[in-house]
Amino acid sequence: MNEVATITVDAEAVKKRLGSMIGKINHFQRVDLGAALSEFQVDDMGRNRPFTMRFRAKGLAVTKIRPHSKYEMERSARAQKRYVRARKRYEEKWLPSGKKRRRRRPKYVVIAQTYRRWSTRPILRQVMEERLSERLKYTLEQKITWSKTSFDYR
Repeated sequence: MNEVATITVDAEAVKKRLGSMIGKINHFQRVDLGAALSEFQVDDMGRNRPFTMRFRAKGLAVTKIRPHSKYEMERSARAQKRYVRARKRYEEKWLPSGKKRRRRRPKYVVIAQTYRRWSTRPILRQVMEERLSERLKYTLEQKITWSKTSFDYR
């Protein structure tokens, strides 16, 4: 009657598997997520130099999607500054500023261009957002897998 049943459980395989899964999740956060964002810009958007910031300690990746190349963005910014400066000069020169008499504007004065040289289209269209989400899902499925083959069920 005083028989004691002893049950031994070897949980080392389970610990090892869970440890490897935690390692895969950390690697996905730190490395694979940023790589997938950069690959998206290179492959799907045709960018030569994608701008992806990786905060590996926090497990974050942030990508900046420009509407055009960096050179074109800088050119657009310069054009916008030129337009603002020209408009300001025009307003200072020809609009009344408290003077008793306003100067008459000669007919030959060219008014600053109102044509905008920078793009106004949406940066990331709906189709591209869907492609990005599909790419991230695919990367997640490829990198993080839960397979039952490593456990020995008896």
